[in-house]
Parts: sequence; structure tokens; C-alpha cells
Amino acid sequence: MKLRNPLTQYPYLLYLRGRVADIAFDFDGGVPAVPGDNTNKFGFVHTTGGDYNAGDIVFDDGTSFILIPPELASTITTRTAINGFISLHPDALYVNQAGVWVLKGGSASNSITIDPSDSEDVDIVSLTLSHNVYWQLDVSSASKSHACEISALEKSSNVSYTRFAILGDSVSYGINLTSDGSDITLNITNNEVDKITVRFKRTPI
Repeated sequence: MKLRNPLTQYPYLLYLRGRVADIAFDFDGGVPAVPGDNTNKFGFVHTTGGDYNAGDIVFDDGTSFILIPPELASTITTRTAINGFISLHPDALYVNQAGVWVLKGGSASNSITIDPSDSEDVDIVSLTLSHNVYWQLDVSSASKSHACEISALEKSSNVSYTRFAILGDSVSYGINLTSDGSDITLNITNNEVDKITVRFKRTPI
């Protein structure tokens, strides 16, 4: 499939410079989406294959995909979760920093509610971003609020971490950090009798 050059498509150039690219669909480059299925919407390539590299942004003009250079779309928002070689949260804001899509704070994706006795994967970080990850957590129940920071390091599929800067009330929850060699997963178990809400900000370091 021939990918058109956006630098010759002035309406799209002006369109992108005036706004953030709102990602409405995603696909594996080896099994690309079909142009025309998402007309006038932006897409994200989560896995390298064919004519595409992981992290590419495309625009579906109804007949073909226009490949958008990072300098024209360095900030994106996501409507749904994206899972692949690059995984992104839903309803999130990302900025391309030196070729890496970095999650920025303040998005709805930075919050998750966990029922009593349940465990949830709060965050999944691709090892293509970093083997050393830092989180700021705010954990709250109906009557208590707690904050801490976590620094994690992955090596040979093993993850070690340190929790520090613990402030506020004592909220009972468990932290489990694992790796399959491709990602680091932060899982939290709610040991409270009420629901807890976990808000986080993550930075690869």
C-alpha cells in the first residue's frame, strides 16, 4: 500500500498543527487496518510490520492512509486501550519525547477502582520504554487517603522495587510487580473492606 506524504497535503498539515491527534483506531502493521473503515480519523500502529513501524500515526482519508511524521503530531489522545509492542492506556494523553510515547498526568487513564479482595493490573510498561520505572501513587478508600512512590528495576524478567515517601493514612493493599521479558506489570490487591481508588503517574527513568 502506498503511503501518501502529508507534507503535500496542506489541509491535513494545518489540521494537525492546530490540534492534538485523537487516536480512534489502532492496528498491527503486519495486519493493517483497511483504509475507508475509519474515514477522517487518526490511527496508531502498535506493532511493527509491513510498511509501518510501531508508534506510527496514520490518517484515514477514506481511500488510503497518510503517514504522519512525529513532528506534526507529537501529542496524541487515546479513546480506547491499545495493546501490542507499544501499549497505551485509554482516555490518556501522550507526548512523543525522543521517539518514546510518554504518558502525561491528568488523564482519566491514571485512575482505577479496585473492589475488596480483588487484584487489578494498574499499569503495564513496555520494556522498549525503560527497564527502570518510577510511579507516584495516591490510594484512597471511603475514609482514608495514602500516597507513596515506587521505583522499580527489571533485569532478566525479574523485577525489584522500593516503596518510599509514604504519607497519609494506613491503607491496606498489596503491590506485585512482574515481568514477562517484554513488559513490566504493576498489580495491586485491595485488602480493605471498601473499594479503593488508585491514581498514578508513571515516568520511565
